[in-house]
Amino acid sequence: RSGENPESECHPCPDGMSCALGSDMQNLLVTVPADTDVPPEFPKLLIGHYSTAEAPLEAYKCLPADVCPGGRPESCAKGLVGVLCTQCPKGEFQGDFGCEKCSEGQEAFTAIAFVAMFPAVISGYYMLNSKNTAKASTLSCVAASFGMLAGTIQYLGFNNFLAVQWPAAMKPFLDLGHAFLLDVDFLQVRCGLARDDLTHYTFRAFPFMLVIVVAVVCHFLVRGLASTSKKIKAWDYKLTFNTICQFLQMTFVMMITISVAPFTCYSHPNKQESLRGYPAIICGSETHSTIEAVGAVYLSLALAYLAVACYGVFSVPKWASRAETHKMTMFKFMIGRFQPDAWYWGVPLLGRSTAIAMVSLVCPNDGLVQLMMIAAIFTVYNALQVRMWPWKTHGLNCADAGISGLMICLMAVGTAFVERPQGESLQSLSAALVALSSLLFVPIVLILMQAVAALWSVGPLGYYQDASLCGSSTIKPAQLVEPYKKLAWQVKELDDADLKDLMGNLILYDLECVAKSIDILGASKFIDLNAGQVQRTRSRSSRIVESIIAPPEVNEGADAAMETEEIKV
Repeated sequence: RSGENPESECHPCPDGMSCALGSDMQNLLVTVPADTDVPPEFPKLLIGHYSTAEAPLEAYKCLPADVCPGGRPESCAKGLVGVLCTQCPKGEFQGDFGCEKCSEGQEAFTAIAFVAMFPAVISGYYMLNSKNTAKASTLSCVAASFGMLAGTIQYLGFNNFLAVQWPAAMKPFLDLGHAFLLDVDFLQVRCGLARDDLTHYTFRAFPFMLVIVVAVVCHFLVRGLASTSKKIKAWDYKLTFNTICQFLQMTFVMMITISVAPFTCYSHPNKQESLRGYPAIICGSETHSTIEAVGAVYLSLALAYLAVACYGVFSVPKWASRAETHKMTMFKFMIGRFQPDAWYWGVPLLGRSTAIAMVSLVCPNDGLVQLMMIAAIFTVYNALQVRMWPWKTHGLNCADAGISGLMICLMAVGTAFVERPQGESLQSLSAALVALSSLLFVPIVLILMQAVAALWSVGPLGYYQDASLCGSSTIKPAQLVEPYKKLAWQVKELDDADLKDLMGNLILYDLECVAKSIDILGASKFIDLNAGQVQRTRSRSSRIVESIIAPPEVNEGADAAMETEEIKV
């Protein structure tokens, strides 16, 4: 009820508030003594909501919810102050347990972090620019493992930008990921350098620019020293470019996530919107317009990096045919970690990160849809990754596939911590269930259509003719006869030492292909290679083969169909 008149009208309880029987807005303005037996009722804010004294019935939704205890307007927990309880008093910063006193020498600590960039870039230049080979070196495997670890932690941090109320048990993992997304409050930057949200956001994105500046400064500094001493080797601009891009690639999830942060708004019960990363900034305000402009600059830089990386990857075949190794050296960060058959896999990696970062812009208030989209992205990526097996070692491939699978499971479990969908959202999800259920029959229908087509055209399935039905290029057996005979003649001319060196230069996956080729040909009735003496590179069951490797001709009699099968021991 509102108004001083006892007969004033009753109004619906505002969203984000609870109204007990007899609640009166006038009681919000009355200071009630502590010893009052029955305090007067008034509309109370729910836990996780905030309102101002000027507009006590217009509730805002706090992120995280535990900073707003509810009750009366402008109530904050953990010593926080300001709109939506997002600020600490002057001389304090927000720690794990609320506002804490700023320590002395904070500026010196920040300066040390800045100076540490120089040895990091210098060591990166020499560690990340080793000679690129088809085989995986120990250093490249370690670098790829650390890059995979950094990306995984950044994906965990991205969960903070989703409309999901994660349980308290997840807080250590989310905090770790948030630190990798350069939420630099642990540096106490709000104590002096970045007290307001706009400066804080600019400071978060500054390290990307700093890496570029430090690398360029080191490049010209070392070249200057090299001109005065022959013992110092000048830095190569191609390797410097590769070093910068290696750092940016390792932090690309962080870079693209921070870039889209100014465009991610969530709704309040009072119909206004705030930035999810900075709830005190109301979307549409002047401050929001400014931070959007800064974010647009960072986003353009991230997309420019993505465009340059894609250009380099798609130009590699042309450069390789022209033996332009200097250009390929500049883009080692995109091709150096993958086997030669999957040199392009850096593009799907960056594409996955970009797609996941954009999820927060789609349905920003619907955590269930966001989790489903992320799970779908990881599912598609995982299917392609397992099919291509692009990394240079089995260990990296298994780790990548395992991480994707676990992220899918994480998204599935996370659906238990989102608000129950209602209204249009529920109708959209119902339609999605119907569509997905219908799509389950599509693969079966396609394979049945392929089987029917085979009956009328190409004959039995499983042979080279299937490629024409699938729309891919067809390799006919006759096309392989002459190249294979020439290859066999050349191999025959090699002595044992040369042939051993040739096999020794092959990567693991190519050796497996050679062993499989020997097994396949040796299992036919035309060639006897004593296949039982061939050492397999993978431990798996023996191959079950047919005594005839060619498909039966169309319209031939039943006697020529297939001969009995035999198991190779």
